Amino acid sequence: MTGPQQPAPVTVTVTPLADLLTADPRKPPWSWSNLTEDQARQLDASLGQWVQDYNATMATKPPQVVPRCWRQHPALVQLLPVLYWAWWASHADPAAGLGDALDFHLRHLLIFQDHLPELLEARGSNDCRAEHVPRAATDAGRLFQQDIDTAAGPDDGPDSIDVLINTTFGT
Repeated sequence: MTGPQQPAPVTVTVTPLADLLTADPRKPPWSWSNLTEDQARQLDASLGQWVQDYNATMATKPPQVVPRCWRQHPALVQLLPVLYWAWWASHADPAAGLGDALDFHLRHLLIFQDHLPELLEARGSNDCRAEHVPRAATDAGRLFQQDIDTAAGPDDGPDSIDVLINTTFGT
C-alpha cells in the first residue's frame, strides 16, 4: 500500500521581463519607446495580466478598477508600465524588502488609485466606462465586475504594438 500522493511542486515564473532591467541601463523598460517590438509585446502581455490581477485583488471599489480600454487612454499607457515595474521592484525583485512593498502599497498604489478617475477623464470623456462598454451593461456593479473579469481583452487595444512603442516621450 502506498501513502497519499504528494502534489506536484508549483513553479512560479515572476516575469520574463526581468532581463530588460539589465539589458541597457540607459533605457528604462517602463518606457515603450525604449523597447523592441518583441519586448513591447512581452510587456503588453505581462501588463495585461498584471492589470487583471490588480483589478481582482487591489481595486476595492469601482473607481479604482482599471477599465479594459486602458490602452485607449494615453495617460494609462504611460503610467501603468511604471506602476507595474514599481510593483515588480517591490515584490518580485530578489533585492526587494518589506519597506519597498510598504512604500508601493501605502504611497504609489494609493496615489494611482486616487488619480485614476482623472486619468480616465483626461481623454476627454466624462464617463469612460459608459463610453467603452456595451449599453446593456449600465449598472455600476456589472461594469465593475466586467472590468475586473476582462481587463486585458485583446480586442480592446491597438491592433499594432507600434502604437504602444510610440506612445512615450523620446525615442
